Amino acid sequence: MLRALNDLDARDIVSPTLYSGHDERVWFGGGKFHRLAGFTRHFHSAPRDRYRQVNFLTGAAMMMRLGRWRELGGFREPLFLYWEDTDLCIRASRTGSRLFVVRDARVWHRTGGSSRRGEIEGKSRVWYYFLARNRLVVCAPYALRSPMFFVTGLSASLGLAFKALREPNDRFAKLAWLIRGSWDGLRAQNDAQLRTLTDWRAAQLGLEHQTRASSSDMPHHSASSVVRHAFLADRVVSE
Repeated sequence: MLRALNDLDARDIVSPTLYSGHDERVWFGGGKFHRLAGFTRHFHSAPRDRYRQVNFLTGAAMMMRLGRWRELGGFREPLFLYWEDTDLCIRASRTGSRLFVVRDARVWHRTGGSSRRGEIEGKSRVWYYFLARNRLVVCAPYALRSPMFFVTGLSASLGLAFKALREPNDRFAKLAWLIRGSWDGLRAQNDAQLRTLTDWRAAQLGLEHQTRASSSDMPHHSASSVVRHAFLADRVVSE
């Protein structure tokens, strides 16, 4: 990873090839962000070349120079969970970064720590709410939210609803949180409103969270802030 950063431009961002599961299958070999439809897709194959250039990197183990992290302002904290890596990749790409997956850097990633409560219980209400909400918030600069939700991204919207209805339990409660997330995503107009919604919904969901009052309070994000966010978003990678 360090060798890759030295080979590439100072603004570029890299990720290892991520493996998961007992069979160590490729979980992330790169990704694509579909901005009009509002979804991201993982490539489940390792890069053939030394570096694979993509337009989306998962936040699980991305690496960049500290100066670039500070220029970007880190993750957009009002998002709280999910799509924060997509948001960072978009902002980085728009300001000159290229995104690469490094073939020879391999990391095993424990997936789903914040997405499911157990294999039997399926995805959590937290997953449905924040994924649905932040999808609309992050894609808002590229597509009108309502048309994206109901037209260009309709298949993704329906896919989430059908997924909730196929859950092993609490399916209607999870569908309700998906609807709340979609509604909040359609109406949140700025980060101040997003922070308020995050605190309100996190309390309803039983999450211990308090968003920062203003991103200008600590523009470069403290180490404790990054660690807290990393823990909550299950960005811990097995050593």
